[in-house]
Amino acid sequence: MDTYILLDRSGSMTAKWPETLAAIDGYVRELAHATPQTRVTLALFDDPTDGASSRPGGCRDPSWFHIARTGQRADRWRPLSKIKAKPRGITPLFDAIARIVKLVEERAAPRSVLVIVTDGEENASQTVTAAAAKAHLDRCRERGWQVIFLGADFSNFEQASQLGAQPGQALTMVSGSYSLSLGLLAQSTVSYNATGSQVQLLPETPMSASTAKLSSTLP
Repeated sequence: MDTYILLDRSGSMTAKWPETLAAIDGYVRELAHATPQTRVTLALFDDPTDGASSRPGGCRDPSWFHIARTGQRADRWRPLSKIKAKPRGITPLFDAIARIVKLVEERAAPRSVLVIVTDGEENASQTVTAAAAKAHLDRCRERGWQVIFLGADFSNFEQASQLGAQPGQALTMVSGSYSLSLGLLAQSTVSYNATGSQVQLLPETPMSASTAKLSSTLP
């Protein structure tokens, strides 16, 4: 199984950055326990020019889409506290989706999971529209690959729906519970790898007080 994490590194993620990275580390650790050979790719995206590159004569910084980890085995994952990338700029989400889907399709593992983490709306794409981004993701879905949306203190219901998310495939994470959210995702990812069952972010049992912070954004 291959897992791809597309992580928003726009400036608004600054306060959430340490918790987000720690939660992703925890997610990969959970995968390593059950599926150590799972390969994990982490890609960061932003527009460091704050949109200036989209104006006449502008040129987008090539680092706008940065692959921080490429196909690293889950059991050999190094903590993300070691990466030097810091939040900056704004959010070219649709352009980034096209880039990450290209990576997923090039590898074409029989089972793949794409996790999209953002804390706000698309606001800086230059070449890819919402309809085109959805088409890219739909190609993944047609092959049985899973596409999941996580909102970092952001209700991503509308954006996830626009991009084709189905019930149980989008979740709003609340500060202090990011690791809990990614833990829920890890359990479902492991089940998908074992059985091919659809990744779902809706707990099957009533949520306890500690899990009540999880807010599914799709019914």
